[in-house]
Amino acid sequence: MSCCSGPADTPWADGVFVATLSFPREYPLKPPKMKFLTPIFHPNIYADGRICISILHPPGDDPMQYEDRSERWTPVQSIEKILISVTSMLAEPNYESPANVEAAVRERAIVSCCSCILSLSLCAFCLRSNVCVR
Repeated sequence: MSCCSGPADTPWADGVFVATLSFPREYPLKPPKMKFLTPIFHPNIYADGRICISILHPPGDDPMQYEDRSERWTPVQSIEKILISVTSMLAEPNYESPANVEAAVRERAIVSCCSCILSLSLCAFCLRSNVCVR
């Protein structure tokens, strides 16, 4: 088990998120799997807690041709680099390839809605679309 702290200035700030790392028999040739045990609503985390991040994807070419092979797992990656990458992902979600589409839509709407974030009242977009979680 490992713990990730929520990055400052994000919706996950001050949170402590417990996760498991499962290592396959072929490790380090194949990546471990990481899953949050603490519930977390995030664009790159599936509802069951599985984490979708390039560094944990198997080495080689991406069958969907989205990721460059250099972004994917290599045997020289360390547990520390995985944890740093996941913490970075919490701070900067990848909206282009969401694991949780609902979280991506809501988060993207909030991030793009500066008038709502910076004011005390909800903007017309948030009122109309009912996406603001403030």
